[in-house]
Amino acid sequence: MKSLIQFLVGIAVAATCFVGCSNSYEDIESAIGSNFTLTLVTDGLSRTEYDPDLCDIKWSEGDLAQVLVKGTYADATASVDRDEPRIASFKWAPGSYISYVSAGTHTVQGYYPRRAYLSCSYNASGTKRTHATRLGLRLPASQSGTTTTFDPLADILVADNMEVEITRADISAANKVVNNFHFRRMVAISEFEYKISNSELLNSDEKVQSVAFQVVSPANDKYIAGNMYIQPTADGAKYVDANINAISNSNDYFYGEDSNTVTVTLTDQPTLKSGFTAWFVTSPVTLAVGDKVVFIITTTAGTTITKSVNISSNVTLSTTKKNTLTVNLDNSVEIKSPTTPTPDPDTPSGGNGEAALGLSWLEIPAAMRGSEMGGVTTSALFMHTFYYGAENASNRNYTVCYDKGKMTTYWVAYPLNSSHIGSLDRTDVWTYVDNSLLATEYQPNIVSGSYRSAASGGTNNYSRGHLLPSASRTATSLMNEQTFITVNQVPQIQDGFNGGVWMYLESAVRSARNGKTIFVVTGTALQKGNGEAEEIGTMAKTYDRNGKEIPVPRYFYKVLLKVDSETNPTTASAVGFWFTNQSSSSGYESFAVSVDQIESKLGMDFFVNLPDALEQTVEKNTSWSTFSNF
Repeated sequence: MKSLIQFLVGIAVAATCFVGCSNSYEDIESAIGSNFTLTLVTDGLSRTEYDPDLCDIKWSEGDLAQVLVKGTYADATASVDRDEPRIASFKWAPGSYISYVSAGTHTVQGYYPRRAYLSCSYNASGTKRTHATRLGLRLPASQSGTTTTFDPLADILVADNMEVEITRADISAANKVVNNFHFRRMVAISEFEYKISNSELLNSDEKVQSVAFQVVSPANDKYIAGNMYIQPTADGAKYVDANINAISNSNDYFYGEDSNTVTVTLTDQPTLKSGFTAWFVTSPVTLAVGDKVVFIITTTAGTTITKSVNISSNVTLSTTKKNTLTVNLDNSVEIKSPTTPTPDPDTPSGGNGEAALGLSWLEIPAAMRGSEMGGVTTSALFMHTFYYGAENASNRNYTVCYDKGKMTTYWVAYPLNSSHIGSLDRTDVWTYVDNSLLATEYQPNIVSGSYRSAASGGTNNYSRGHLLPSASRTATSLMNEQTFITVNQVPQIQDGFNGGVWMYLESAVRSARNGKTIFVVTGTALQKGNGEAEEIGTMAKTYDRNGKEIPVPRYFYKVLLKVDSETNPTTASAVGFWFTNQSSSSGYESFAVSVDQIESKLGMDFFVNLPDALEQTVEKNTSWSTFSNF
């Protein structure tokens, strides 16, 4: 997978001064300015999408990497050369900075993708960072790919440390060009070809939803995904442990969330009987004699096909080439058809409507009634659950209902309990929903900065208001990073609202858990949700960084629920809040209303997975204190 072609990476480095710092901290006279551009010409590996026409991996538009100079990092987003897709130009995202990088020699480092980040340790000289000594990065066990390419967010690259001299002449010219900046792939990319000879499968019209690859060693000590430590050096990055010592067990590079299974969701859903290919990104592992590998295929109809193979000769999945394996789905496979589950007597019976996406979680509101929502067809909606681990209920982060046409979010639903609260700071990893789930063209460009007052630019006139607050997801980095995805943001008045009464309510909700889980729906009110075209209120319009028009909601709401038992609730408490998107000096308690009142305004149905009688009772409460003390 190495390419001999060099490709251009232009990085505009913005330097800002910390308030209160003195001129003795650095040679301010020779420090770079906000218009300084550091251009890195890379060699070696191309990335991040396999192109059969090139027989190589090319860069993708919007690839988000991170470059560190003197231990200070900033995001860099790719713009791809149309004539040579193995060439990409990276620039610092606006608002990022290098703090007082002056004339002198500095260590330049980098890694991809930005979302792999978990942690970073630094070497320092006095009070100043010099370079990163250890990166904590995540190789996800749940990946999204197609039959023609792998998940780019799983493809981890780390650059060789490079010492770069920035002269006063470079600063005067506002530009520095550096050649031979080299990235190395830290993971193995494998193409699996599935060949069908099983007679039952050859007669099946089912489509493939996901494929899984599992490694089972005699000692159960081989893992192919998880959280890893990597030490970047001038001679190439190395896998290390938490103390930056060499890994003693080459079968296990991971220190947390380690998994012996990688599951890939195939978004193009190939037909099973025709045979297909799938791509996996794993650690560079050796499958040794005595190991067993298990291949699991799940169809859209719920059928599972399992093929187990005992390894008879060593097979190494390498980081320096495309690995290929053939999986013969012959008459030795195990086929299981889906079964209709028996209803669980402890499962809530449901409310007046069917929950969105058919989910049984208590926070999920009803699906839209009829075929439209205020004139918006359901095909225009993006509805999705984000997970911060294996895709099961305990790892759900939030579920979103987003309008692709208006590029606005109607609601976000999530649970809140002690497992979500930790000590991490905001990650500020502003990012898009992965393009394989929601095309970037349907998302506002608020990744590089907030909303603007005019299509051609102007000032930031609204904040990127979180619907699920960052401060309510501080237990893990991924959990927090997902709160900075585009569909969790909407335009909000900052002073007195997003930074005032709204923020105080968010904090109060976190404090009201009382050892329980709070089920939350936070949303916007643009128009009714019961099939009527009546507009409730778009107060204004704003613009994203590409000049696309974005509606500003006139109203925001939040509905809250607590129960005595999540599986068999018999008592509960609920309350709602209704706000106008404007500055207010009033306390959040004065905005409390009943859930019934909000349902009437919106034409929606909340907490439909509660038993009907209990739902009807709790949705009448208007007292915050009654709810918070439950």
